Amino acid sequence: MPRKDPQDARTAIMALLGSNPTLGPALLQLLLESKKRRSVSNSDGSFSSERTHTVGPELPLNPGQYTNIPTMFEGKDVPENEAIRRILRADGFDPESGRKLRGYDDVNTAVRHAEDRSGLLGLLYGGR
Repeated sequence: MPRKDPQDARTAIMALLGSNPTLGPALLQLLLESKKRRSVSNSDGSFSSERTHTVGPELPLNPGQYTNIPTMFEGKDVPENEAIRRILRADGFDPESGRKLRGYDDVNTAVRHAEDRSGLLGLLYGGR
């Protein structure tokens, strides 16, 4: 798969960070975390190092808030119930990156943050 032009990626990253202040301070952390995960090839030729599912405030992760949890471990997709079990066992931390999973007041903000992370990882690593 051809890599994207680095200048295009830099421009898009700066635009994304400017429009979403929640990602700016976490950019270095995002880069470091993504290096800790194995990636898998997708059927369209792209790859993924992270997939997430947004869980509701009923779980004891971030009481009263929505949380994006990873659903890929060791480079493999796991069912949602298995992902929840792993995160609960790790006391709300991502066991692969060591990052405390953040809570969001509403589902739309949680989903938007997950989509922004995915888009940024795609720009950084040449995904589609």
